[in-house]
Amino acid sequence: MTGETRDDRLKAVYEATDATALERSYDDWAKDYDADLRTFGYMSPTIAVALAARHVPTDRGAVLDAGAGTGIVGELLALIGYRELTALDLSSGMLEVARRKGVYSDLHQAALGSSLDLPDDAFAGVVCVGTFTGGHVGPDALPELIRVTRPGGALVYSLTEPVYDAFEREHGRLEREGAWTRLEVSGEFDPLPNDADAPMSRVYAFRVA
Repeated sequence: MTGETRDDRLKAVYEATDATALERSYDDWAKDYDADLRTFGYMSPTIAVALAARHVPTDRGAVLDAGAGTGIVGELLALIGYRELTALDLSSGMLEVARRKGVYSDLHQAALGSSLDLPDDAFAGVVCVGTFTGGHVGPDALPELIRVTRPGGALVYSLTEPVYDAFEREHGRLEREGAWTRLEVSGEFDPLPNDADAPMSRVYAFRVA
């Protein structure tokens, strides 16, 4: 990616046309990802971890960082006392950076939205940041995340404005079916304050039935 800027790298992942292209774009971005997101002023991990801390006690067991990327969320979770962390991400390059941070007990390369090679009721909580957004992963990923979360556990994840409506429809369906209950939704915020084109975001928290 010689000569490309942080904006070029961000644009590449949002313009990927399929999962293979998305994986390649994130692999290429992995070494610069943390530094680029610091310059963007990335807000979503801090807000999501704050909600996770409110709804997933640190002593309840393992937590899945779904769409973990380079482990930014995992680092924050570890700092506030979560010890059993599992990372899952599409990109092997991003997972290699996450592995080197030493905060995960297990790492899995897999695509959200497909069947996950993880057992039922395995996690006390799932945190997913920056993955449910335009051109990435849709609401069809939610049932699998519910499956791997134990009853009474919590799912906490960020959404960006382009996918609000699609996810809200799935939220309603899952609530009507008794799969979970809504705990809270953050106020709307700009996830990348130093990127004028970034869509607004919210963070949601649900309790699995």
